[in-house]
Amino acid sequence: MISTTMKLVIGALSIGGLAASPTLANIVLTIDITNPTAVVFAGTGAPSGVTVSGGGGGSVVLDTPLAAFGAAGNAFTGVPTLIASAGSGPAYTNVTTVGGTSLVILGMSGQFFNTGTSAFSGSSTADLSSLVFNPVGTTGNIFFRDNTGFLYPHIVVGQYQIIPTPGAAAVLGLGGLLAARRRR
Repeated sequence: MISTTMKLVIGALSIGGLAASPTLANIVLTIDITNPTAVVFAGTGAPSGVTVSGGGGGSVVLDTPLAAFGAAGNAFTGVPTLIASAGSGPAYTNVTTVGGTSLVILGMSGQFFNTGTSAFSGSSTADLSSLVFNPVGTTGNIFFRDNTGFLYPHIVVGQYQIIPTPGAAAVLGLGGLLAARRRR
């Protein structure tokens, strides 16, 4: 027979393991909102769903990760390393809103996506404490936008998912398990 303590440990490990990685293969970008002053955009290594080129610049639009309209103009802090993996240019430089609940991640050089090749690599951090995100677990499309700013809503690079850090999810899970144990 498994003791109550053992059940709690197994439950906590299960929760931590589930939170560590998205289960959907088309999640190409995660948005970690654990700390609103340091929101992390990170490539997952999952492949792009399209082959498309952005010419001399470009950006991608994340469809509706925000729960409310947000103010524009938030630069990535530190050294941004989030890039379109198939691209050869520098990293995306900032993230901004576009008069609604979508976010645009802007690049300064050509972005290229190849079907079957990792869509994004690296990560970048931005202070987005002025924005209200949808709940953890929210997913949405990432649309291609070329260097002229033209949005291609029919060209879906992949999907994003809003997450907490795996450590934060495990701590929350452990806290819940301990609270449940105390009630007994």
